[in-house]
Amino acid sequence: GIMAGGSFTLEVGGLSLQMELFDLVVFVCGLLLGLVVIPMWPRIEVWLRSIIQGKPPQWLRSSKKGTLYHNNDSLMQMNPSLRTSVEKVCIMSELLEDMCMVVAVGPQLQVVTMNDGLKNLLRIDQVPGAKMPEYVHDMIPDAVHELHKKWVTRSFSEGCLPDSLMHPLRSIKVKRADGTSVKCDISIGTMTEGVEMASSPFYAILTPIPGEDDDQHENWRRAAAYIYGANVAKAVARGDVPSPEIYQSATILYLDVVNFTTSCASRSPTEVAQWMGKFHQIVESEICNFSVRKIETRGDCYCCVTGTNAVDGDLASNQMTRMVGFAQEVCTRLLDESGTNIRIGIAYGPVTIAYIGTNQFVPTMCAFGQTINTAASMESSGKSGLVHLTEGAAQQYAEEYVHLNHTKVDYTSSLHDVETKTQGYQTAAWYDVFKGEFRSVDQ
Repeated sequence: GIMAGGSFTLEVGGLSLQMELFDLVVFVCGLLLGLVVIPMWPRIEVWLRSIIQGKPPQWLRSSKKGTLYHNNDSLMQMNPSLRTSVEKVCIMSELLEDMCMVVAVGPQLQVVTMNDGLKNLLRIDQVPGAKMPEYVHDMIPDAVHELHKKWVTRSFSEGCLPDSLMHPLRSIKVKRADGTSVKCDISIGTMTEGVEMASSPFYAILTPIPGEDDDQHENWRRAAAYIYGANVAKAVARGDVPSPEIYQSATILYLDVVNFTTSCASRSPTEVAQWMGKFHQIVESEICNFSVRKIETRGDCYCCVTGTNAVDGDLASNQMTRMVGFAQEVCTRLLDESGTNIRIGIAYGPVTIAYIGTNQFVPTMCAFGQTINTAASMESSGKSGLVHLTEGAAQQYAEEYVHLNHTKVDYTSSLHDVETKTQGYQTAAWYDVFKGEFRSVDQ
């Protein structure tokens, strides 16, 4: 109760506390202030730090109210902890004047909030009647709308964001309110860990690229064309897994380093890296020179195909002579330039090339069929300096050679039997890469 003189007595559990009325008012005000300050502390902490660094927040620098532009409905649908995370990231962005940031949520990428940097980049205030984009798609040029939506759908279905190095839209043009566009580097991520993608907000940080005129998406498409072939690259760039390719007559080559494990054991890790770097540089350059299509690489092993017409110059009519020419050049260069001996096996016949979807957002290319197994057997039973061809491959080489050079080639003297793991004994032929001719089994 209130006693004479304006003092106040509070009894709790037998404990009596006496204080002046003024002290009580101060105590209550401090309690209320604490209830307000504690939830706001992340924001206040950032403001204080920015003021100390000489970069006061926007609301202290001008009469404009606030620097965060919210889609209130989307923001209020989040739980309090996520709303706090969104606001704290946006406030932190004030410390970096060139940072442009947007936060979105859900499979439709509904915009929750964006900072002043992005609002200025989009020139929203400069266009009468312009409003903050409702969806991230609204900021993307029409030409890549469908492609972007397809990649977003795939992200949510697989439950993970694309690897930044694999994402074809990591550097794109952003559409402004006045109809112009600006090219930006984009970094994306989720704001919370251990939460399903459908529930976690996404953030995107955009950095304008000054003086950048080339189309990054086209650069990525050209890279995909080199890896997969021009026709398949179109499907890969759309985010699709291409359909299998079936060929009745194609040429398969397997290439492997002789005594690779032993050679690695005698080298330091740095020396192995340098050695393999040179190895791959030589093989890759000749792949381009002979219009060969690479299927896969595993350490020191290459699997390649010709006769699919998937890359420029890969004609079915000279597929075997090109592949043997490729084998000759690679074998000679590797021995001359790095002292590396290799085994090479070649087979000819039906091949199916398939694409396997992965969580890396680009499909893995694989080849299947008995021709693949036979080529691998030819390689494993081969010798350095010689190309080991099946009888069918040797016959195809002879037919192409006659057609191209009007000269017959005799391969019959080099025929011999070799045991394979899957097909028993097979008839094969030796081709000498240094002499450029079939080697007799008597030699």
